[in-house]
Amino acid sequence: MNLRFIKDMEDYQYILKHKKSAFSSVFKNKIIEFTETFDEPDYYEGELIAFPFFEDYYYAIIKDLIKNNIKSVIDIGCQLGLQSELFIRTGIHYIGIDNSTVRFFNDDCTNVDFKFDNFMNVDIENKVCIASMSVGYFSDDIYSNKDYIKKLSECKRLYIISTPEFIEKLKLSMNLICKLHNISLDIEKDKDLHVSDGYVYVFEKK
Repeated sequence: MNLRFIKDMEDYQYILKHKKSAFSSVFKNKIIEFTETFDEPDYYEGELIAFPFFEDYYYAIIKDLIKNNIKSVIDIGCQLGLQSELFIRTGIHYIGIDNSTVRFFNDDCTNVDFKFDNFMNVDIENKVCIASMSVGYFSDDIYSNKDYIKKLSECKRLYIISTPEFIEKLKLSMNLICKLHNISLDIEKDKDLHVSDGYVYVFEKK
């Protein structure tokens, strides 16, 4: 089965319905090849193939990016960048940022770039950014949540999934314009609803 990518809103429902079979048939070989670059390929192969990297939040975000004709996005805390696969055929320039890994998936693809760094050191002013469960969860010896919020408030537009507490604090520095519902929560009843109550929060710069 070939993966149709998002060209319109009907494709959004199609991909969500078929994402598991599409992943197994289209991306598995790419994952295996990628894991061969690690010192323990067998370990990483098992971990990555089982890892649900097409987080449902990203489908909601991409739908909104296309709707608003946004052509470039920075993904803060992208880890290995497996979700970059979702952006390859959208025409959206994907830039992943992470300082906890040494290799990135799809780093040789057009429209995909990565930065090995803490996002606090990266220029995100007036940029469109994603922070999917990467900010607001962990303590840091250098930066506080106040520092993170100040930095994030530089974004032109921010899609964020974080703790309810962090979201409330962010509302003081940015304008909350909408919430994108993670529609798979209606399907997967065992989904953890504690994180942002199942929503992607969309903020814009004040």
